[in-house]
Amino acid sequence: MSILNNESRNGEDINYNAQEDMCNKKSSPASIFEANLVFFIVIVLYIAFQFVIRAFVNYYGIYKLVDNSYAILLIMEYGFILFPVLMYVFIKQKDIRAFFMIKKVPLLDVLLIVFMMISLSFTGIFFNLLIIYIIGFLGKVPYNAVPIPNSLPEYFLGVFVIAVTPAICEECLHRGLLLNAYLKKGYIKAIMLSSLFFGVFHFDLNNLMGPFILGLFIGYVVYKTGSIIAGMVAHFVNNFYSITMQYVFRKDLDLPKYISITRNELLASFIVACFLFSVIFLPLFFWFRHRNKKNNSFSNNDSDINSQNIDQIDVISDIKEMTFADRLKEWIMRIELKSFVFNYWPIFAIFFLYLLFNLIYLYSIAIGIL
Repeated sequence: MSILNNESRNGEDINYNAQEDMCNKKSSPASIFEANLVFFIVIVLYIAFQFVIRAFVNYYGIYKLVDNSYAILLIMEYGFILFPVLMYVFIKQKDIRAFFMIKKVPLLDVLLIVFMMISLSFTGIFFNLLIIYIIGFLGKVPYNAVPIPNSLPEYFLGVFVIAVTPAICEECLHRGLLLNAYLKKGYIKAIMLSSLFFGVFHFDLNNLMGPFILGLFIGYVVYKTGSIIAGMVAHFVNNFYSITMQYVFRKDLDLPKYISITRNELLASFIVACFLFSVIFLPLFFWFRHRNKKNNSFSNNDSDINSQNIDQIDVISDIKEMTFADRLKEWIMRIELKSFVFNYWPIFAIFFLYLLFNLIYLYSIAIGIL
């Protein structure tokens, strides 16, 4: 009888462990390779869609493109950004709430994020203007404007397309998938890399530093709160503030074909950014940090470190007679190098495409064909 009881208990333990492993797999983050591959697919779809848009413009004209700009943005966001991420979640049978870290954020934290994001956005604007100012030495920099709403219904539609939609779709990709996956490397590297990917993702050299700066902040608040809702709020606030200002001052806006930044305008932007950063952002940031210093977020990543290979590759040189330990170390490094290439080739390909497209862009500015 005791043998049967022991066997039944062992069976229950096995079933319990199996269920626990299944729950962990459903809530565990993506591997770095899987996250990189999904990101690569998103970029390829985005580039392919740009050729479709170019064909659309050649056939229907630029004004038809402007009239359908919101529809195009919705297709890009939901079809080419969110859909691949959700397909990955579906294929891997992940629990959506756990995988995307969907949980409530305290109201005070939300308010702090709102005011910090607004004040920090001017820092992002300054760095974007700085890049435009530097590129301006090559030639005329074209102005890529988003549609400006001219009526209240258009404004609400613009808020949904420009503010709500990217806050959902892009955060699921960059913070829900990429940041969470890279936390295996440590939260500082994860925030830095996901922010860099966020800047590169826009495939616009003029708009590289702004998203990178804001991405650092968004990644930090998501990490500290353990909730993607914090990132969505920050992302929404930035875009909402931008389109609201455009709507409010729409009659005073004169949208040129080319952007020309003077030294005085750049200096004024720098002064405003420094003032808001030091007077508003930093005090609120330290308050937010103090409130969330005891939070243990992204606990799923801490147990997954063993699944990742070390990316640091030591170089052995000037060794004439190698011992067995040296040969073993060299063999391990070769395995790590192969693993590194395997895990990160999608990122290398993305950065190659980004560099290629922007070199073409800079060359086009220099010879004046844009």
